[in-house]
Amino acid sequence: MIKKQRIIPLLCSCLVCLILTGCNPASQSLNTFWYDSPAEHWMEALPLGNGRLGAKVYGQPGEEQIQLNEESLWAGCPEDPYPEDIKKHYACFQRLNLSGKFEEALQYGMENLTISPTSIRSYQTLGDLYIRFMHGRATNYKRSLNLEEGIHTVAYEVEGHRFIRESFISSKYNSIFYHFRCLDQQLVSCDIHLLNA
Repeated sequence: MIKKQRIIPLLCSCLVCLILTGCNPASQSLNTFWYDSPAEHWMEALPLGNGRLGAKVYGQPGEEQIQLNEESLWAGCPEDPYPEDIKKHYACFQRLNLSGKFEEALQYGMENLTISPTSIRSYQTLGDLYIRFMHGRATNYKRSLNLEEGIHTVAYEVEGHRFIRESFISSKYNSIFYHFRCLDQQLVSCDIHLLNA
């Protein structure tokens, strides 16, 4: 269970930057996935990540859904992943392997280099961020994921006005960025809310 006092600092430090100024859309690339409709299910949403933060972006024009993940949110209770005297045991484990005693090394490692539980636990989602946009029905819809730049882009039109959204996760700033604007200088309004997992 995620405590509320932890959510607010986490959102402030690593979650979403909303920017309403213009810059050029992500350039087209051979290493880009293109779609002409938004994701309706989790498997269709496009992933972003930097090794610590993760997101699945659906690209819905009326109400964007971004599923959020952060590396410290795991199933189960907190555990110290390192057993006592790990340096000594690792040296012995290494010697056994270098001597070609692989079965003995495996048994030694299981007894001295692991703690309970020995299996990798599953990540738990931080929650879902919803951004509801105050505009009409979208046409000329496109969404893409540029694998070289790690930028997810959604572009569409509403009543002849062109809208674009870009999202990415920065390693340098350890943050999730979500940038949306109208290319025709129309104001963009939205409601934002977070649903905890």
